[in-house]
Amino acid sequence: LVLDLASPHFASKNATERVDVIAMTRPADGARSFAIDAFPRMDAAALEAFQAEAIERRRADRAAAFDRIVAEDTDDDDAPDSRIMLEALTSRLVDDLADAALRPDRRDRA
Repeated sequence: LVLDLASPHFASKNATERVDVIAMTRPADGARSFAIDAFPRMDAAALEAFQAEAIERRRADRAAAFDRIVAEDTDDDDAPDSRIMLEALTSRLVDDLADAALRPDRRDRA
């Protein structure tokens, strides 16, 4: 399968780039997915701006979650709402850190 992608952020400065797409169907349940083996290189400045925005979104999400914890917190350290929210936030933060650790060389490995 061949697909033309459009973006103003391709490093080539082309409006579109042609990519080979692998379409897959899971036999067990028929779920479909696709993979792009070699994604076109993107403009470094656009990638940096995207990463900066993603960092700011995560920072705002964490701040809002902690604000909710503080606002809902009672003197009871075992308050279920606070504990559940903190566990979810911690899990998401660990996932974000793991993803960030893998991301820098992802394009070079492709």
